[in-house]
Amino acid sequence: MVKINKSELSKKHGIDLDRGLYNIEISNGYYNIYKVRDDTSGCLLPGINNIKGEVINSTKWFTFIFDKISNALNVKKEKVYIEII
Repeated sequence: MVKINKSELSKKHGIDLDRGLYNIEISNGYYNIYKVRDDTSGCLLPGINNIKGEVINSTKWFTFIFDKISNALNVKKEKVYIEII
């Protein structure tokens, strides 16, 4: 897989795309372009969200949550439920 930025893609190949993540396949001189869905609904993204769209300190909070869940499951033999509110 080769990473290419938007500017280079436009200059080299004449392809202008909206911002996002794409999978591009080249076959017999043709480009097949597929937009990769940003599907994170249901995924935990712990951290501090002071600015819309930006999460900071995620490693710290992931470790904190993971340790709590791991302790409940493996040490205390408890069931774990996560409620998204």
